[in-house]
Amino acid sequence: MKEKILVIKLGALGDFIFASGVMKTIREAYPEAHITLLTGPAYVSLAKMSGYFDAIETDARTRNPKDWWKVCKKVLADNKWDLIFDLQVSSRTKKKYYTLARLLTSYPMKWGLLSSNGFLIKESSLKFPFSWGKTSSSFLKMDFKPASLAFCYNKSECIKKLPQKYVLMIPGCSAANAYKRWPAKFYGKVAIALAKKGIASVVIGTNAEKEDIETVCKSTPLAVNFCNCNKIIDIPDIAHHALAVIGNDTGPMHMAELTNVPCITLFCERTKKACQKRPHITNFVGKKIEDIPPEAVIEKLFSVLQ
Repeated sequence: MKEKILVIKLGALGDFIFASGVMKTIREAYPEAHITLLTGPAYVSLAKMSGYFDAIETDARTRNPKDWWKVCKKVLADNKWDLIFDLQVSSRTKKKYYTLARLLTSYPMKWGLLSSNGFLIKESSLKFPFSWGKTSSSFLKMDFKPASLAFCYNKSECIKKLPQKYVLMIPGCSAANAYKRWPAKFYGKVAIALAKKGIASVVIGTNAEKEDIETVCKSTPLAVNFCNCNKIIDIPDIAHHALAVIGNDTGPMHMAELTNVPCITLFCERTKKACQKRPHITNFVGKKIEDIPPEAVIEKLFSVLQ
């Protein structure tokens, strides 16, 4: 009988994509197992495209008791997993998922908490009535693969709508984190500088960034408004075909960073710890994000384009 393995990774987007290497490592370590992913609804299409999973369950993370029952009882407790890999390692998964799953089931559980070079495995014994049972710990070492979204390349239909030469711009971020947004007028200045060299700017985002995208696109006819024109799974492909990518500290930008295309990522002092250190990534950090001068970004952009 095939081993049954559950992998938990709920989000956010940037965290999900950086876990892709761990997901690939698990798939290769257990090639014959039936592996299920528990994730957020927004990441189902990306997870399916990866090919790492045989089935996908979702947790919308609502406060509805029915949703809790589905996840904790039907997904976690009733399936009798041989091994559960917790890639989220949050209070939700460690304190709520794990505790409720042990309460709701009587079979032994093996729950792996992600660490830097493997998983800390917590294994519970058979539970007696009114008892939590005993728990032992061990460590499962793994050499994790580097994160990659190459499985998304050359599959996007929207690539056909794009200019031959373009720089991708990602001016948005979560509405709750406005301090991460480099001013749209600065992106506009970059677009103007690119247009003078005959290079288009493709600006992506959703309705939450609509106003900023329109501001950039009004700056030059060579700016392409791609608001709501692509899905999450299209972003690596759009970035892969770009000359370079400029964007804020946000999930789509971190997807672009995995394509190895030259990237310029803009951070404020509050989020500089998230800076990625790779040869093709240039990080600009200002005390406030608006402190980053567009002239410096333009100069760096043309140096990488050369």
